[in-house]
Formats: sequence, C-alpha cells, structure tokens
Amino acid sequence: MTRIRLAPEARTDLDNIWLYVARGSGSEDAATRMVEAITSKFALFSRFPFIGKSLQAEKHPHVRTFPVHHYVIFYRPTGTELRILRVIHASRDAFAEFVEP
Repeated sequence: MTRIRLAPEARTDLDNIWLYVARGSGSEDAATRMVEAITSKFALFSRFPFIGKSLQAEKHPHVRTFPVHHYVIFYRPTGTELRILRVIHASRDAFAEFVEP
C-alpha cells in the first residue's frame, strides 16, 4: 500500500468542511460523517492510485481528482506516497487553482 500524506491545505480544508457542515446542520455527527466519507476515499487511493480523473494541467502535472458528495479531492500519486493536496467544494472554481498559470 502507498503511504498517504495530507498537505497542510488539505488538513485546513477538512477542518473547514467539518465546521461548515456542523454549523449548517447543527449536528457535529453530520459533520463527522461528511469528513469520514471524504477521508475514507484515501484508503481507496492507496490501493488504486490512478482511480481518479487526471487533471492534465501544466501547472500541476500528475494531479488527479475524485468527487465525494459535493466536494472534489485533489491528489498526486507518486511511486512511494500519495499526497492529498486539497478538498474543495465543487461549487467553487477549484480547478482554476490547479490550471491557471
């Protein structure tokens, strides 16, 4: 299995998702379930690192994406590890961050 590493931005994204869902729903359990639904995909990436769609961006080569509910996970597999770069709500222009020069 490939080692999973979270970029600091991805950690912040997950914290912000938890806060947003907890405040919006009034339920810490719902927030925890949402973050768990997202992070459960990391083990899948560990086994199948190329399961996500290739971003095919010059600025960030080898970045892949995978949707979970209303969020998109951006990650980069390498030979020895898989780095989770960001977890961004699909309504945001998340792709611009990775595609624009």
